Amino acid sequence: MTVYAPPGTVDSTIEVKSRYGHYIGGEWVDSETKIDVRDPSTDEVFATIASATLDDAERAIAAARECVKEGRLTRERPAQRAEW
Repeated sequence: MTVYAPPGTVDSTIEVKSRYGHYIGGEWVDSETKIDVRDPSTDEVFATIASATLDDAERAIAAARECVKEGRLTRERPAQRAEW
């Protein structure tokens, strides 16, 4: 699905993926539960996003702690991390 970006942005359109997951431990992962994202003008589902479970949250917390412990995010600037 292509949608128009806000005025003044570099590109006039952005691409919307049909599925979104969680970024945990350096990789995109899915979840047991999902949420449908609907177009309010048509009520059609245009994307599905992962809905975090307790297990997902615990994995994310463990990955974040490991990242801090190893100092991985102290070397990269926020702009670099945004490209991941």
